[in-house]
Amino acid sequence: MRILRAALHPWTRHASGLGNARLSWPRREGLLVTLEDERGHTGWGEASPLPGYSRDTLEEARVALEAFSREKLPLELDADAPLATLGEAPVLSASARFALETAACDLAGHRLKLPLHRVLGGSPDPRPVPTQALLTISTSTQLAASALAASARGYRAFKIKIGAE
Repeated sequence: MRILRAALHPWTRHASGLGNARLSWPRREGLLVTLEDERGHTGWGEASPLPGYSRDTLEEARVALEAFSREKLPLELDADAPLATLGEAPVLSASARFALETAACDLAGHRLKLPLHRVLGGSPDPRPVPTQALLTISTSTQLAASALAASARGYRAFKIKIGAE
């Protein structure tokens, strides 16, 4: 498959309560990346490094993705092994690399009419993955009530976050 175009779509979302024990992110920003092939198929990826946590910044990701678009396109990728052939196009930002790899695999899936897990070598008959309910600690009574409510909604796996404010 021949990738002809890449486009960047910046996004910003305000969030409350997003953080860890050391940092909080009241606003999240990122870039959605689209790759388009010669048949008009489109694949999507995302670069959204966490400020103060990720190895790179959003600006570094933007610069790397713009350089990729300017210097590497058009680019031939093997639809059956998009990551192998994309590996020949170095990208300095880890977040940008992730966005390109995800978009290339998504594009290959659209082109081959396969779900992403199959493009990545997954089983044609995957097992379901249980989702977790996120519980926050405030008091033991509230934690227990939150776990019971999540269980009533069908959750059987729970994740307890500590250090939240």
